[in-house]
Amino acid sequence: MTTLNRLGRQVLRHSGLLVLLAGAFNAYAAAPTLNFTWNPSTIYSGDVTYRTWSSTNAHTCIGNNGSSVGTSGSSVPRSQTSSMSVTMTCYGTGGSVSKTATLTVLPRPPAPTVSVWWSPSVITEGDYTSVSHSSTNATSCVGTNGNAVPTNKTGPMMQQSASKTVTITCTGPGGTGSGSATLTVLPRIPATPSTPSVPSIVNQSQSFTVSWNGVADASKYELYRDGVKVQTVTGTSATESLSSFAEYSYQVRACNSSNQCSSQSGSNKVRVSRINGYIDGVSQSGGDAFISGWACQMWDTRSVDVQVWAGGSSASGTRVAIAKANSASSAAVASECRTSGSNYRFSVLIPRSERVLHGGKTLYVHGVSLIGGTHNTLGNSGAHTLPGISAPDKPAYLNGPSEAMESQSFTLTRPSESYVTYKLYRNGQLINSNMPQQVTETLAAGTYNYELEACNEAGCQAQRATLTVMVKVPSVVKGRVGWLSQSGDLHYVHGWACQTYDNGSINVQVWAGGASAPQGSLIAQGVASEPSEDAVEQECHTSSAVHRFKIWLPDEQRKLYGEKALYLRGVSSQGTGDVVLDNSGTLMLPAIPLAQPAAPSGAETVATGVSFTLSWTADPNATSYKVYQNGVLLDSVAGNSFSHGLDQAGEYAFQIESCNTACSVKSPELTITAIQSIVRGIADGLTEESGTYYMNGWACQMFDTNPINVKLFTNGGTQIGFGKADMASEKAVDDLCYTQGSHRFKIPLDAALITQLAGLPIHIQGQSNNGSGSVYLFNSGQIYIPTAGGITGWDSENVRVGETFNLINAPAGITACQLDSQPDFVISVSDGVAISYSALTETGHAWTCLDGSGQEVLKMTSPLTIGLLQAPTLEKE
Repeated sequence: MTTLNRLGRQVLRHSGLLVLLAGAFNAYAAAPTLNFTWNPSTIYSGDVTYRTWSSTNAHTCIGNNGSSVGTSGSSVPRSQTSSMSVTMTCYGTGGSVSKTATLTVLPRPPAPTVSVWWSPSVITEGDYTSVSHSSTNATSCVGTNGNAVPTNKTGPMMQQSASKTVTITCTGPGGTGSGSATLTVLPRIPATPSTPSVPSIVNQSQSFTVSWNGVADASKYELYRDGVKVQTVTGTSATESLSSFAEYSYQVRACNSSNQCSSQSGSNKVRVSRINGYIDGVSQSGGDAFISGWACQMWDTRSVDVQVWAGGSSASGTRVAIAKANSASSAAVASECRTSGSNYRFSVLIPRSERVLHGGKTLYVHGVSLIGGTHNTLGNSGAHTLPGISAPDKPAYLNGPSEAMESQSFTLTRPSESYVTYKLYRNGQLINSNMPQQVTETLAAGTYNYELEACNEAGCQAQRATLTVMVKVPSVVKGRVGWLSQSGDLHYVHGWACQTYDNGSINVQVWAGGASAPQGSLIAQGVASEPSEDAVEQECHTSSAVHRFKIWLPDEQRKLYGEKALYLRGVSSQGTGDVVLDNSGTLMLPAIPLAQPAAPSGAETVATGVSFTLSWTADPNATSYKVYQNGVLLDSVAGNSFSHGLDQAGEYAFQIESCNTACSVKSPELTITAIQSIVRGIADGLTEESGTYYMNGWACQMFDTNPINVKLFTNGGTQIGFGKADMASEKAVDDLCYTQGSHRFKIPLDAALITQLAGLPIHIQGQSNNGSGSVYLFNSGQIYIPTAGGITGWDSENVRVGETFNLINAPAGITACQLDSQPDFVISVSDGVAISYSALTETGHAWTCLDGSGQEVLKMTSPLTIGLLQAPTLEKE
């Protein structure tokens, strides 16, 4: 039996058991609520919308299509084109509730329209106009710059100076629309300017300024010289630089931007003046030097200053004199000056002090402008040189007696020359810095050496006039050789020497190998002027204690005369004769030892008949060097290098000895190999480019950087190619050629002869540069002229590395040939016709040819193995 309570819940009775639904215990539960709507609820056709709902006190909600949905949520947004109503019901323990949501779909309005206009749309530059716009079906608008503007607007009047276009873009429910309007701004035509004032002119030298007043509406001014337009400027002045010196008339007119110009102004005249003049020449008189000529300021009767410069004009030279051009001049000069004046000549004295400093330099003369213009150089500047002043010549004489007696006076006399002073020396000491024409001397016994030196502003003459006066008394040279000493690397000989009865010091000469020539050689000299003891004074009969000597023995002399006996000579100061000092010949000149030289340097390999150079480190103690070839003395040379040639091929050993008075141990050996300079080279093989065959390889003349000729010919001597081995070559080739040059060749075969001579061997000949004979290159005769279609057949001598070969007359049934049984190297064969293959880069390959079922038809073994001819490996000799 089934019974419904007042809430609609079922009460089930079964087998006497009452089952009460849970709702029966909630007879007073709250009723559910439901909020259900479209979002948005009103749209234009095609817009997107969706439904949203939420409920309270509900456990289940049922949609319009009967499907269960959550108690809250939203639908998927979708485009809608028509209006509709949707109902939703929600259930809870307190009952149920239903809501209907209505969607209104309106027809979509049209897209916006936009109108834009200028008022007025054509104006003159600087005039006023306005821009306005209106729209329909628009909700918003933006201007040309992207900023928001009203959907409708009437613009204010504003000045405009340039043409422009304004665009307004509006948006509405129906889409987007835009409109544009263009403003045209015409240029304003300026007024014609008025006529400027008469131009004024500042400075009338070669460069001057012309100026005038500015006028309204002018954008530029045109300057006229003697009726001809010479400049157009935007300012009210212009600079003129003229090379001709004459009278000119200037006018100006004003123009606007439209090239409307005023009439020309009144004229103003200018005389363009400059310094004019000419150098006649340079003269000398009585030891003085003068430069003469004329100078003036054109159109001006006043005299100008002239400046004399040496070594260059005022920009680079040195000013040496200044004067005024105010001496009488001729009518011809006045004509050149454009005046009636007659005092424009100059003659300028150039000081001797300046001649000392600048003698021999070119002379330039500048005229000093009277009007502030350029100080122009006169004509003929740079054509003359300033006479210099050098030290005077050696005095012509110094006269006096050659002998005088003790205690008697004698007179010395000199020449008389202008601008020259004389200095007199006695025994090297200055005794008169301005010697009068005669000097009287009274001296004790002795020998006196006089020297007369001539001087002027430029200095003193190095060569002097000399005179020796001997005041006689009995006197002899005495002395003794003492010992040798060493200080560091320096060697000295010691002793004493004097002229008896003479307190002065005498010279001492050191001789090696003998006391005089020719047996002996003078190797050093000095002065016996060091302190000496009383015993020496007694021997010399003097009161002086300066008769000892210590004379350095130069290393260069020790190299030449080492181990020879030393002889010392006292040189008389009074003409009584030189004397060989006591104990001479008992000491030996110390020799300088020599070290063993290092091995010489030079080429390791040379060509026979070609000179090469040996060099070695110089020994500072050696005076000569001996050169040995294979142990035999070849030559003796002074320097540390030696040039030599070898006539026959082979190995040669060279050694060096350093020598002075003796020789060092021989140096280690340098071995040099001599090789004949012959032609050598290799033909690499043929290549094909665009139907042309080329023979490739390298060839050279050993030791020769010049390219050699290479000739290609075949049997019977028919020439099929000719060229030079002048292409870049690698280092290995250069090494084999003993050069650093270009020795590769790539020579085309004569296309007209290839078909006629196909299959014949090619002979490759390198032709000598030095007449040593032409040579067939390696591989000559082993490379063949290709047949039609390339190099054909399985002939091992016809196939080369990298070349194309053809399989011809293949046995019947062959469809493919496989290289070395490798599946990756298969060549297809079609109907037994020729096939080509050009990828081989190594020797020793074999082929297996198969039929269509994969069965072996032909096994090609040697000699059918592809033979790849490779170049030999050559080494340097």
